[in-house]
Amino acid sequence: MRGSKCKKKVGSGKGLSISKLLKSAPKKSVNSPGVSLRGKATPVKIPAKITSKPIPVKAVTKNDLLNLLRSADFRNLLREILQEEISSVKKVTEISEDQEQEEDIREDDPMDIDIARLENTKDLLVLDGEVNGISIQCLADTCANASFIQREAAEELKLDIDKSITHNISGALGSGRTFGMVKGVSIKLTPNCTITEDLAVLSDYKHKEIGLSRTCLKRYNYDVHESREHVALTCDGKNVFILIVPNINRGDKK
Repeated sequence: MRGSKCKKKVGSGKGLSISKLLKSAPKKSVNSPGVSLRGKATPVKIPAKITSKPIPVKAVTKNDLLNLLRSADFRNLLREILQEEISSVKKVTEISEDQEQEEDIREDDPMDIDIARLENTKDLLVLDGEVNGISIQCLADTCANASFIQREAAEELKLDIDKSITHNISGALGSGRTFGMVKGVSIKLTPNCTITEDLAVLSDYKHKEIGLSRTCLKRYNYDVHESREHVALTCDGKNVFILIVPNINRGDKK
């Protein structure tokens, strides 16, 4: 009797069978090897342990450098750097040329000629010169800042004086301006040496002569021989020795 009651109780669960209970039960995933998973597993992200390792430095080869030099970007960068350097050098050169032009009064207008300095120089070296077939005394005056000629001498030598070009003058003659300028005068110092120079024309200068400035002498590589009997100039690419003569305009005798 007890056994039959028990069976009744088990079979009577309000009409629910064991198979239904099993079907209605929630499905659980089993993470066991060998058991197939029917449910969708959720992936779990596990942070990876990162270990820092030194990156080896790759040696630069000759081919790498050649490839870099051939690259367009590198060429453009190099071109820009070179252009900047060239521009900088040009600016420095222009400043240097401007300073030289201040010394070379042939390029300046107005200019200053200090005649007092010429008159007070005791050691002027004199050379024989010739212009248009006429002899004239020439001073190798390293103190003068411009080459010059007396007005009467310029007229006697039949030089073409440009009166539109005048410059400031000061010194023994007082303040004033030059009479004009003679361009490109050919001065023959020896049969093998003829120099060309621009000459400022002085109206009140008392000596009939040509003064060769330090700028002119420097252009022809002027040098005085240790014997002080000759000066050396470079004419047409050749070194020429020119005899120093007495200064007859200042009392020396030949």
